Amino acid sequence: MYGAAAALMTTRPPSLVLALLYGLIAAAGVAAFVAYFSTRLRDIYFAITTLIFSQIFYVIIFTWTEVTGGENGLTFSRPASPFRGFFSVPFRPAVLHWFVLAVVVVSYLVLRRITSRRSAWCCSRSARTRRGPARSAIRSNATRSSR
Repeated sequence: MYGAAAALMTTRPPSLVLALLYGLIAAAGVAAFVAYFSTRLRDIYFAITTLIFSQIFYVIIFTWTEVTGGENGLTFSRPASPFRGFFSVPFRPAVLHWFVLAVVVVSYLVLRRITSRRSAWCCSRSARTRRGPARSAIRSNATRSSR
C-alpha cells in the first residue's frame, strides 16, 4: 500500500495505473525479501520467522513517521479513473470499493486458473518419471519418507 501511496504522492496528476504498478512492485520486493529468509525453514520455525517479520514491519511503519506517516498514515488525493469511457469522475468511496473488489476477484480467478493448470501438468508429468513416486512421498510426508 505504501508503494501505491508513494506513486500517488509523487506523480502529477495522480495515476491509478501507476499506483497499482508501484504497489505491485513494492509488495513483490517485500515478499521476495521475507521469502528469502523464511522459505528455507519448516514447521514452527517458518511460523516464528513470518511473525518476526510482521512485527519488524509493524514497528517500522509506526515509528518512521517521515516516510510512512506513522499512525496517521499518508494523505493524498484520489486519482481519476483511468477508464474514460466508464467513469470520468474521481473515485468516491463506493466506486473505489467496487473497483478494488473487482481487481481482487479477477486476480483470484486468474491465479486459480494458472495454479490449477500448472499443478495438474507438473503432477502428471513428474509421476511418470523414475523419481515420481519418491517426490509424491516427500510431498505427502517429508519426515516419514526420509527414514
